[in-house]
Amino acid sequence: MAIKKLAFILFGLVLLSCKKDKPMELQKTLYVGSELKTNGYYYSSVIDDEGVQRYAIVVLYRDGTFLFPGIEREHNTSLSEIEAEIVNGNAYANSADRKLAWGLFLVDNDELTVENWFPVLFRGMHTVQSKAIIENDSTFTVQPNDKKGGWPERTYNFKAFSPKPDSTNAFI
Repeated sequence: MAIKKLAFILFGLVLLSCKKDKPMELQKTLYVGSELKTNGYYYSSVIDDEGVQRYAIVVLYRDGTFLFPGIEREHNTSLSEIEAEIVNGNAYANSADRKLAWGLFLVDNDELTVENWFPVLFRGMHTVQSKAIIENDSTFTVQPNDKKGGWPERTYNFKAFSPKPDSTNAFI
């Protein structure tokens, strides 16, 4: 009897883990505006509780997608070191194959909306939208967000950079 119960529980877990991922609510839309620059990347720098400077990088593309490798540096790394990793391919290795690294964005006047996936145990990937205020064409500030998987509140600044990683991916 215990074996049947265990088999039933395992079968239920397998069924739950096979849920389909939620589709994005935003539609992929070409970005032709001038509210934000797209010829480089945006970065945010935060000093953590241990005094370590961490960078988060976001790359916006004219096709309405963004790449957020989600790798906040866990050691003191300069932007020039991160750029060297981008050029040699290490910073974005396998990003095209990671659904969590990709999302969509939409600009409406001075508001930026981003939508990304995040994993939900036994329920596949869900999506969440975060909002930011565009301060100028080189700066945006993410608004407070208590949604699971949402972007944390912080300011991103633009840095011109070329070549950017390719925006081709299998998810959007």
